Amino acid sequence: FQAGAPKLNILHLSDVHIDFSYKPGSQADCSQPLCCRGGQPAPGHTGAGFWGDYRNCDIPYWTAEAILKYAAELEKVDFIYYTGDLPAHNVWNQSRADQLYSINTINSMLATVFPNKTFYSAVGNHEAAPCNLYPTPNIRTDNISWLYESLADNWIRLGLPADTRDSILNGAFYTTLIRPGLRLISLNMNYCSRENFWLLVNSTDPLGQLQWLVDWLQYAEDHEEKVHIIGHHPPRSCLASFGWNFYKIVNRLDI
Repeated sequence: FQAGAPKLNILHLSDVHIDFSYKPGSQADCSQPLCCRGGQPAPGHTGAGFWGDYRNCDIPYWTAEAILKYAAELEKVDFIYYTGDLPAHNVWNQSRADQLYSINTINSMLATVFPNKTFYSAVGNHEAAPCNLYPTPNIRTDNISWLYESLADNWIRLGLPADTRDSILNGAFYTTLIRPGLRLISLNMNYCSRENFWLLVNSTDPLGQLQWLVDWLQYAEDHEEKVHIIGHHPPRSCLASFGWNFYKIVNRLDI
């Protein structure tokens, strides 16, 4: 930190997990992994609150919208980091259509609430269907292009430059300049996650993301840029080989 250096105010949004099926007054302590979606509360138990519930429930849409409107009105932010996990936790019965509805609806709301702000986004593990499973390029029986096409459209609508599209379509990671001298690198950390079972087939940097990271960090160093790296999962939660190589890369540089 240098005295007199310019400062930026950044709003960080992550893990909003909005439940479009939330029902006020419904059973909030059910036997399923996610509650507040139906059923009557047991005798002596209160039902789900209107604005949300601290029991086994996700947040309703109207609460998330109210909180974000409040933040937009009161907080002066330069831009927004937006690091994934939009859908609710009903992972056992989510379809691609469900995920796309959540992504499109929530991002439309964000574009309305923050009309003049740029969002720098990263993808979470809950955007996929099934949850956590991000196929690698050598998997011929499944692909994730349906998600990456939606992310590219939405992230560019939220302010990313159009030249990030190809990289997002390739693997939902990208880089761009925030300000002259400050670069943003967004990683898809699902390709290091222990919960992405496709990595049992190939866990050796299947999309070349780490080599891509090396190339851009070298570019930033050569051009005297500072770098912010964002992603959903922290590197310490990654598979050991990815985490070890990631820390080796970033510790080599002072940017």
